[in-house]
Amino acid sequence: MSIKISCYLFLFAPSLFLFSQIKIGENILEVSPYALLELESTERGLLLPRMTNAQRDSAFDKNTPSGVVLFNSETQQIQYSINNENGQVDWQPSKIYTQNTQPKSGRIGDLSYDETTHLLSAWNSQNESWMEIKAAADEVSMNYENGLIMKPNNLVRLGGALIEATSIETSPTNTFSIMGLEETEADDQHNLMITEVNTGILKRLPFSSLYQEYITAFQAEEGQKQFSFDEPIGSNQKLRVYRNGILVNYTLIDPQTIELELQATCHQNDEIKIIQFN
Repeated sequence: MSIKISCYLFLFAPSLFLFSQIKIGENILEVSPYALLELESTERGLLLPRMTNAQRDSAFDKNTPSGVVLFNSETQQIQYSINNENGQVDWQPSKIYTQNTQPKSGRIGDLSYDETTHLLSAWNSQNESWMEIKAAADEVSMNYENGLIMKPNNLVRLGGALIEATSIETSPTNTFSIMGLEETEADDQHNLMITEVNTGILKRLPFSSLYQEYITAFQAEEGQKQFSFDEPIGSNQKLRVYRNGILVNYTLIDPQTIELELQATCHQNDEIKIIQFN
């Protein structure tokens, strides 16, 4: 038996050295002159080795040559090896994003190139968006606009000018709030923030337009308790009554008349000051 096997290998072994190209599939005698290995099929494809990150890193070390190809089952990408300048192996994804194929989301380190504008964008995982970058000889800068501003350490913060009409759409669940505002006095040095009913556009309203104050003064007679106004007191108005600068209680007799409490009955020429406000 050993003699027959030896003869068989002796007869056919030369063919293994004569052919420097290999083709698998249909028409095996027709091989592209540019291919070392050619696969041809209309029913099957090439199945690459499938590995997780841990399996890949365990199987290949720093001596792995550039050009090893595999399918990463964790990232769902075809990856190829590159020997970097530090003598280590980097695994690069074969996925390339162009203007027409840029996905709605990405991963840290993904780049997208716009073939029309020749601009490069990087995936920013903090705000889940593609951020345009420009590369110079000695620096990398990023452009931000419309209410965003760059801070030290490449941090992006709210701030800066709006360059176009900007709206924020909320819902009963996804609301918008501002916490920690400083408390202040209600006076004509401050404004109220209001919104238009149909558009929701923010506007400011001087507080003085809502808070109006009217002062009426009387010189009292001896024993006087009641004081009348020329105009009726509005239903939404409030009163403060002062006798010689001291706040006193009163009773509203009718829309144009008040009566001081018994202890506040006036003496001759007492000053009664009544403040009406909304």
